[in-house]
Amino acid sequence: MAYLTSKFKVFKISMALVLCFTLFSINPALAQTLNAEQKKEVKSLIENYLQENPQVIVDAFRNFHKKSQANKNKNESKLIHKYREALINNPADPSIGSPASDLTIVEFFDYRCGYCRKSLEAINTILNEDQRIKVVFKELPILSEQSEIAARAALAVNKISKNKYFLFHTKLMQNRGSLKINDIYQIAKDINISVNSLKSEINSPWITRAIKQNQVLAENLGIRGTPAFVIGDKIVPGAVSSNTMKNFIKQARQLK
Repeated sequence: MAYLTSKFKVFKISMALVLCFTLFSINPALAQTLNAEQKKEVKSLIENYLQENPQVIVDAFRNFHKKSQANKNKNESKLIHKYREALINNPADPSIGSPASDLTIVEFFDYRCGYCRKSLEAINTILNEDQRIKVVFKELPILSEQSEIAARAALAVNKISKNKYFLFHTKLMQNRGSLKINDIYQIAKDINISVNSLKSEINSPWITRAIKQNQVLAENLGIRGTPAFVIGDKIVPGAVSSNTMKNFIKQARQLK
């Protein structure tokens, strides 16, 4: 009986707190109708209850985080479904991987981004170990003028020689020095890409459109920085290890 009485007391206090919070949130002016003694009593009631039941705060934060994450995942899934074609079937985008892939990873990146450079190792690991993966590369130059020059050159190389794109992409990513136009031409020359062809293609209007499309797509998806990956129905921001990427790939396949 004592236990039930105690539980009933906690229930009453909880309901009182909920009522106070609800009324005051609906009508903040209501709080102004309490005199100083009443306000002090309500404050004391809340403080005492939370001190005696700290788990209430922990549970509240956990529930809030859980609901927020669920809403975020739901919104991401809707956006990815809405823009699926633009994500994986834009003919201007370079890609690598098996034509018979069962899952496509999309990466938004910038050649001057250190975290993108770190993610290259994860991409290489995945491509080497998983023959059912395809990766689409979304050039998103946002950090500097050199970022855009490199992105334009990479898209041009993909048109000139698709089978050399990923090697060129890797060389640009691994470069820790300048990526001015002459540096880029030298990288192209080193891997036997025609510099004259690159020069004639790099300023083409279609490249300008392709980069603009990627910028608009990133904005529509809520992507604000690089790198960012789209894996299944999830947007994964920031650098990721190969193990983390494998976990997202596993989750995406389980949902199919």
